[in-house]
Amino acid sequence: MELISKIICPTDFSINSSNSVRYGYELAKVLKAELVLFHCIESKYKDAFDESIYREKEKALKELNSIAEGHRIRDKYGNVTISSLVSAGNPANEIIKTIKAGEGNLVVMATKGVSERYAPYSRITSEVIERTCCPVLEVPPGTTYTPIQKIVYTSELSGEDEKTVVDFVIGLGECLHAHIDFLTIQDKEDSPNADDLISYGYNNFLLKSDTSDVAFFVLEKKDIIKGINEFTERHEADLIIISPGHDKMYDNFMEASSTHQLVNKTSFPVLVMHKNKECLATA
Repeated sequence: MELISKIICPTDFSINSSNSVRYGYELAKVLKAELVLFHCIESKYKDAFDESIYREKEKALKELNSIAEGHRIRDKYGNVTISSLVSAGNPANEIIKTIKAGEGNLVVMATKGVSERYAPYSRITSEVIERTCCPVLEVPPGTTYTPIQKIVYTSELSGEDEKTVVDFVIGLGECLHAHIDFLTIQDKEDSPNADDLISYGYNNFLLKSDTSDVAFFVLEKKDIIKGINEFTERHEADLIIISPGHDKMYDNFMEASSTHQLVNKTSFPVLVMHKNKECLATA
C-alpha cells in the first residue's frame, strides 16, 4: 500500500467543504503531496453536454483556480502543486471515476455539504467510502487543521491483511512525526485476555518495525463508537483511523444515524481505510 502522494479534495464551495480543502492543503504540504481540487456540477447524463452545464463548469473552474491561488498567496513557501478539475454528473460517481483515473490515492472531504445542512451524514461521502478502495478522510463541520501529532488507530488487530494496513498507518505516523495509539475495543461479553492481545499485536505487527512511538490499548466497552470517541478525546488525539475489516465495527461506525450524530459532534477527523483483499490488491 503506497503512501499518500496525491490528494483529491472535492468541494461544493460551502463553508464545510472549504474547511476540508484547507485541511487537505495543509496535509498535502506536510506529506509533500499534490493536491487536486474537484467540483462536480450535479446533473443527469443527458444534461452533461448542455450549454448551461458548460457555462457552469467554466464558472466552477475559475472558482477552483481562485481557491488555489488564494492558498499560494497566503502560503508562498508551501510549495504544494495544485490542480483543478471540474466534472458533471452524479457527484459520488464522478469522484470515484477521478480516483480510478489515477488522480489521487487519498480523498479529503467534508462530512456534509451545502445541500445536506440538516442531514445526519453526507450521502456522497458515504457512497464514496462504500464504493472505492481509496482511503477517505472525513472532516467534520467546524474542524480546522492542526498539526497531526497523535493518531488513534482502532482495529481488532486480527486478520491476514492487517499487517498491510498497519504498515501504512506506521508510515503515515512517521511522515507526520506523530505518536500512534493502537486501540481495540471489545464487547464485555466477548473479551480475550488484554495482555495476550497486546502481545499478539506487538509481535505480529511491530516487532520488525523501526518505530517506537506507539502504544497499545484494549478497552472493554459495549458501545464501540462511544468508546472510540471517549478514548480519542481523553488522549487528545488529532486523527482517528478505522479499518472496516470487521463487520460489527463497520456497521456501528458507518450506518446507524446515532453514530453519524456522534461522529459529527466531535472535532476529530476520521480516516477510513479498507482492509479487504480486493482493496489491498489495488492499493
